[in-house]
This record gives sequence, C-alpha cells and structure tokens, in this order.
Amino acid sequence: VILTQEKRIRKLNELVRKLQEELQQCRSSKAANNETGISVPEISSVLEEANISQN
Repeated sequence: VILTQEKRIRKLNELVRKLQEELQQCRSSKAANNETGISVPEISSVLEEANISQN
C-alpha cells in the first residue's frame, strides 16, 4: 500500500512540475488564454493547493 502511494505521489509531483513549467511558459508569452478555458489565476490556485497538500 505504501509503495503504491509513493508511486502516486511521484506521479503527482511530476504532473505539478510539468504544470508549473507550462504556467511559466504562459506567463512568459503572456498567453493567458488556453484551450481548456481555465484562467491563469485558477491554475495558480490549483497548483498552490497541490503543493500545500503534498507538504
């Protein structure tokens, strides 16, 4: 069970890292509109919550 949870945590950490990179790219290019229709502040909020829940 613990190994499965650790695997999931690693996958989530990787996803968060990728999302943070994408967010930075959006901010750099000032492309606040994305295909999902989620705004940059909403993405930031989700990432902050993910980081809080990991700690």
